[in-house]
Amino acid sequence: MAVITIFSALLTKVGVYVLIRIFTLIFIQETSTGQPVILAAAMFTMLAGALGATAQPEVRRILTFCVVSQIGYMLMGLGIMTPLALAGSIFFMLHIIAAKSALFLSTGIVSRLTGTTELARLGGLYHKRPLLAALFLVPALSVAGIPPSPDSGVSWH
Repeated sequence: MAVITIFSALLTKVGVYVLIRIFTLIFIQETSTGQPVILAAAMFTMLAGALGATAQPEVRRILTFCVVSQIGYMLMGLGIMTPLALAGSIFFMLHIIAAKSALFLSTGIVSRLTGTTELARLGGLYHKRPLLAALFLVPALSVAGIPPSPDSGVSWH
């Protein structure tokens, strides 16, 4: 499980970061030709990851497909190519490294305790292990964007 965490948390983000650096330092003049391709790839990646995650019966596979979808989110910022979108991609990248690592590590604990990560066999685990459920819930809600931050445009009044 530690190897999956390293791959999910760091290595997938390195590729996106390299693309951001290349397109902002080397290919800055040719953004109009590359943007539609990057945006289409980002949209396809987000859709494929989300649809793949919904079809999985196992927590590790769901999280892995979510990583694919989140790569699309970061590529979308590169495709939009505004300073705010690029900053959002990098911020999201740093956020996902911590949150997705916590999700994979807590899934490893679940696997060690129960011997499985299949959703059908994990029913009621939160009653037996409420602390473990909280360890999974907090980063899961964080990845989902809940609670909204004060800067997200959601009114607190």
